Amino acid sequence: MEGLEIGYCSKEDKAYISDLFMRTFKKRPWNSRMNKKDVDSYLDSILEAGDSICLVARINDQTSKNPVGFAFGSKLGYVINEEINEKTTTYLASIAVEPAVRDKGIGSQLLST
Repeated sequence: MEGLEIGYCSKEDKAYISDLFMRTFKKRPWNSRMNKKDVDSYLDSILEAGDSICLVARINDQTSKNPVGFAFGSKLGYVINEEINEKTTTYLASIAVEPAVRDKGIGSQLLST
């Protein structure tokens, strides 16, 4: 998608990510039983962990600076006794994109970053 900016999550993004996480994963097929406190605690652990990666997507031409999607996971160092390039290999824990802007390649760009 043209005009899309992918960057690292900041503490200021946490409320948005928490809200989108709850709206996305409370629905089928996931039906998560996590409440807001659980999600916030989970996000804190990701944002504070040295081996975690959290990315957000923003559309540059929007008046709102809120992200329109996120992806987070953990860097991988070793899998089955074989070294993996930790700069390019990440375990994806969660990804979500706002319903209004889905099917525009935002999730794909989050994954390819």
